[in-house]
Amino acid sequence: MNTAQVATYLDRIGGVQITPPSEILLRELVWKHATTIPFDALAIHCGDPVDVSHIDAIFKKLVLQKRGGWCYEMNGLFYYILQALGFEVAVHLASVFEKEWLPPTHAMLTVNLDGKTFLTDVGFGNWGLTEPIDLNSSDEIRVMKNGLHYQLTHSDSGEYLYSAGFNDRISPQYRFRLSEKPLSLKDFIPLNIFFSTQKESPFVEKAVIKLATPHGFRKLINKELTEYETIGTRMDTIKSPAVLSKVEYLELLKQKFGVNLAPDVTFVSPLKGADPALSF
Repeated sequence: MNTAQVATYLDRIGGVQITPPSEILLRELVWKHATTIPFDALAIHCGDPVDVSHIDAIFKKLVLQKRGGWCYEMNGLFYYILQALGFEVAVHLASVFEKEWLPPTHAMLTVNLDGKTFLTDVGFGNWGLTEPIDLNSSDEIRVMKNGLHYQLTHSDSGEYLYSAGFNDRISPQYRFRLSEKPLSLKDFIPLNIFFSTQKESPFVEKAVIKLATPHGFRKLINKELTEYETIGTRMDTIKSPAVLSKVEYLELLKQKFGVNLAPDVTFVSPLKGADPALSF
């Protein structure tokens, strides 16, 4: 990651005044990335392969093409950005809770800074973080700047559990242990192929894009937009009518997520012989 690429990335997320590594800088970077670049699993529904083998491919998609990505892309990019800015950062795998605990497949980061270690994750597709969390913080329920309620607990065996939700109703999101050996983008290639092509993947049958906002979250799953907005101390849910046309869908991506797909994009199913999730 060279100086020009870092500058282009910082412009992409709205500009950041660079200082030596600090908690203030880390918090600003996480917040601006999380509220600008969406969690985006649409590429496989447009017939486009997801390439995580090299940072240049990720940089081109998320920064130059102003698209989003999933955890291997989002946290892969953020890893290299943080490294280039002088942060001590490491990659780990977490187990996501989806009715049951899944194998460790979610890529997330930690940052060591001033004697503290921070959970730093800009690529989680459910209730994602908009700020770094000190791994040694108390286990009380806290509220992020955009209204998300969260809790981080730590067991004596060395396992961390991140839970989140809203209106004081939180549920387990993922659990992890700190990696004993460094992980890199190449370690995620098999997992990336699985989530791109296999029917067990939660992203092949559903076209998913999500974005944190200054006052909540918004998500578009297939043709249904749901927005979560903080009203006082509560977060309200606002559901919009299902999208009826391709033109309306593309405009929604542009207005709500900052993503511009070509008007002639052809939506496909990642599964051979299956109907596209986005058919108009």
